[in-house]
Amino acid sequence: MRYISVIIPTFNRAAYIKEAIDSVLEQNVPKDWGLEVIVTDDGSTDDTAYVLEPYYDKITFLKLPHSGKPSVPRNAAIRAAKGELIAFQDSDDLWAQDKLVKQLPFFDDATVMMSFGNAEIMNMAGDKSGKKIADSKSLDAAEDFRKLLKQNTISTLTVMVRASAFRKTGLFDEADSLRAVEDYELWLRIAASFPRGLRNIDSVLAYYRVHDQNISTSDDLISIERLCNVYETLLDFNGLTVAQRSKVDIQLASMQENWSRLKNELDPASQPKVSVVMGVYNGDKYLHAAIDSILGQTFSDFEFIIINDGSTDSAPSIMKSYKDKRIRVINQSNHGLVYTLNKGVRLARGQYIARQDADDISLPSRLKKEVALLDNDQSLGLVGTFFTYIDDLTEKKDLTICMPTKSLDIKRALYVTNPIGHGTSMYRRSVFTTTGYYTSDYGPTEDLELWRRIADSWEIAIIPESLYLYRINKQSISHTKGEVQHANTARIINEQWSKPFYSKSAGAIIADGKYYKSMDSEFASLTFDQYAAHQIDIGKALLNTGAIKPGVLTAYAAIRLKPKSYKLFIKPIFNCVLDLLGVRN
Repeated sequence: MRYISVIIPTFNRAAYIKEAIDSVLEQNVPKDWGLEVIVTDDGSTDDTAYVLEPYYDKITFLKLPHSGKPSVPRNAAIRAAKGELIAFQDSDDLWAQDKLVKQLPFFDDATVMMSFGNAEIMNMAGDKSGKKIADSKSLDAAEDFRKLLKQNTISTLTVMVRASAFRKTGLFDEADSLRAVEDYELWLRIAASFPRGLRNIDSVLAYYRVHDQNISTSDDLISIERLCNVYETLLDFNGLTVAQRSKVDIQLASMQENWSRLKNELDPASQPKVSVVMGVYNGDKYLHAAIDSILGQTFSDFEFIIINDGSTDSAPSIMKSYKDKRIRVINQSNHGLVYTLNKGVRLARGQYIARQDADDISLPSRLKKEVALLDNDQSLGLVGTFFTYIDDLTEKKDLTICMPTKSLDIKRALYVTNPIGHGTSMYRRSVFTTTGYYTSDYGPTEDLELWRRIADSWEIAIIPESLYLYRINKQSISHTKGEVQHANTARIINEQWSKPFYSKSAGAIIADGKYYKSMDSEFASLTFDQYAAHQIDIGKALLNTGAIKPGVLTAYAAIRLKPKSYKLFIKPIFNCVLDLLGVRN
């Protein structure tokens, strides 16, 4: 004889469980099928055991320590079940009289692995409302994995599954993060594993009792959090195809964005000033130092969005080990840095967004000083700091990279170099309204390409202090994709020259040279040298492109700053003269 095993988990439902069991035992079951009812008690402290005494000869009773999670008693019952088919019932709900009669014929088709139907809502007293949980269209959609991702309309108390399906998909996930949504996560695994194996019946198969102890009752924010947990867990399921995994990623990103938006709407007082965004891909070696450097900031009003970009090392466990409430760990399949950064920007709740790389270190006052600069000047869209290279092994401080700090000089630097270290940057979230997001069109040079767009609409500043330690290691992009990075930098700079030129008079160039040389900073000399080098490179480029007047004026100013640089201008000026005379080919 073939068996149907009906699983009823319970916890302190003495008032309702008798009706729930009776609705199962009263089913009309075909003669060639046997009915096995397994009641699994998750450590009840009420009169459940007493109420069940008259049923001990009709059911299998399993008593478990209290777990607080429906997945635990359900899994215990599945492991003990002998049925070819597994059906689920809740200890406070009722089955319709003809439930099994309606569902069993579906399983005459060997490709059908799971069946489900509609449920009608009833009140605590058992009075039926006539209101169904789902409509016909939603039930039909639930047969398809992609559509089920968008909405769960499968009522667990209507579900029947082939026991063999669990051997491929596994049982209910017992993780704390999936409490109250562990059934949805399992249905998605089954739908993914058996693309044409789900069948619905547009008929009321059960009655769902609504009361104040329903575990599925929650507010919108908690609901979104639970859905995010479902999708993140699903990404770890090896049974997904590439296309299915992509759909999960998209849905997860949408829910994560919804959470950020709704959190700000419902709890504006909790909105942080700054959102620190860090993408991580297999960065376990230096991850502790990077995270600790943000948590150790003297400025504390921030959220720390750490995006695990499909890491396969111990990075995910390191992220989970931190209990600071400001940290928000986001998991996704591997997509690369640009996708990850854009996602971080969309998830950010803060007024300002700060970057942090997973192998670098932010010095304690970095965020405080960048926030102060943005707060004091509403025209600023982007700020950065000087940064210092550190050795991969010893963390010995080496060369400090200094750039001109005034907005016009930073914008002019875009014609010759990338003036802002990506990891040092902090920008207004609002800049993306006018500039758009990061783009992958320029390979691993996404930061420079974004800076030039920000420069078109906003002012830029650099703090004349080294507030960031940039780690040189063999896994960094500058090592692994150095040639591609250099090529794309050259491409961006070439395109920058086709845009309106940020001009500056010779007198202003000279005056600002004196400013940088005497500014109150231990890096004044380095900053002056870098500023002068930019004027030399800009002057040469102007002359080489035939922009004689601004080229000559810039060359004159550069020579005033660095007298020995006159030698660098001899050839470009000579070529300009030949061009004017028309004697150069």
